[in-house]
Order: sequence, then structure tokens, then C-alpha cells
Amino acid sequence: MNRSPLSKINRFSFAILICLFIYGYIAKDNYRQVEEIHPDLYQEPIQTEAINKTPIRFEKDGYHYQITPLYDYELNAFIVSRRDYRWFSLKRTDNLYPLDLCLLWGDNVKNKLYQSKKLFFRQDSRQSSWRWFGDLGFNNNQAANVHLVIENDSMQSQLDKLQIGDQIKITGQLVNVKAKSIGETDFYEPSEVQLNTSTTRSDAGPGACEIINVKSVEVLKKANLPANSLFKFGYFSLILFVISNIVVFFAATLIPPLDTYSTG
Repeated sequence: MNRSPLSKINRFSFAILICLFIYGYIAKDNYRQVEEIHPDLYQEPIQTEAINKTPIRFEKDGYHYQITPLYDYELNAFIVSRRDYRWFSLKRTDNLYPLDLCLLWGDNVKNKLYQSKKLFFRQDSRQSSWRWFGDLGFNNNQAANVHLVIENDSMQSQLDKLQIGDQIKITGQLVNVKAKSIGETDFYEPSEVQLNTSTTRSDAGPGACEIINVKSVEVLKKANLPANSLFKFGYFSLILFVISNIVVFFAATLIPPLDTYSTG
């Protein structure tokens, strides 16, 4: 059976939109494509003794929390990996700091080491790791995995928009976190949690992550804008394409065809 030209155009359009969506999805997170670095990222993080160290106490998701500020903290950095733990975590306490970022700054970005195909990053189980081949000159003291404590929905919305390759400024405080369950906990949830922030950039391994109570976040340079635009265009175009085809299908199915009469 021969297909109509309209059917062929429909399939061709769908294939094009799928390709644009897939390419944009892959390219938008390709941090190795980033060329221009904001000069603020060459600086070391600024860490000063917190003036007010009064613990912040509140209840959330069946836990009583105590957040103790230690230092005021400002960090300009390049995102090479992000992990959102809201979607697969078994612990309610992860909702306090749902987002982890693996960040670079200093000579690691000034010399564009992130572009090297000999350098690889991995982020999982609340830790980040990196490895490389050869004499790359990577500075371990200018890279970190950070846990971001989020106080409200407005800040959560801002952080949700961050993506791999973005260059950002985070302002907040390094904090220690205590959590104690109010009621019963499941077998995989602890009744009490104690998390201490790192206060130096030279440590490594478990406990070396900075826990930042975020006060503000600013995107200094957005990554891969053309690929982002292409991804959004493909995404929304696919939604419209599917909806329009569903409407056309039901219209053709439910509306009876017009009768045609001929004489002669």
C-alpha cells in the first residue's frame, strides 16, 4: 500500500526532531566543549570564621535537624558533574542536601585540564573521584565534591537549573549537620546522623566533602547555550508533535467522513 506524501513528511519530521533532541541532550552536558573561563574561577575559595555560630534547628521529613555554622564560604567553580539524590535515595535525610556538585577551580580550569580526554570524573554514593593518565598536572586541592544544604523552595529551584559545564559562584556557610529521628525509622534509615564538613581543600576520602548551607548562587557563565537551545527546541517540538498527531488521529477516527454523491 502506498503511503501518502503527508505520512512521509510526518515520519521525516519525527526523525529530525528525535535527532535534534538526542544531540542537544548529549551536547548540553559536554563540559569539554567549554572554552571561555570566567577569571573569578582562578581564585581560591574564600573561607572566614563565622561571626554567628548559633545552631539552626528545625524539623523536616520526620527528623529534628541541627545545623551548626563554622565558616562563611565563597566558591567560584566549574561544574564537571552533578548528582541529584532525590530520585533514588532511600534516606529521608538526603532531602536536606539533595544535590552534590563536583567542582574545579584555579589552575585546573585556567589550564583547561578538564578538556583532556585523559581525565575522567565519577560521582556516586555521595563522593566524587577523578583519575587521569600520564603527567597531566592536575591539582587535587583545586577540586571538590560539595553537598548543598537547601533551606527553601526558591533556592532549590535555582540549583535545579544548574548543569554540567556551568561556571558558578556559591555563597554560604560550611556547616556540621546533626539529625535525630522524631518517630520510627525504616530498617535502612539511621535514627541519628552526624555529618561534619571539610574545612580544608587538602583532605581526601570519606569526610573530605564540603557541606555548604547555600545562601546564594550565581551563574557566571552558562554552558553550551546553542546545545541547550537545541535540546529545548527538540523537547518541546516533540511534545507538540505527539499531541498534534494524537488530535489528528482521534479526529479522523471519531468524525464520520462526508458522504459524496455523484449524478450522471
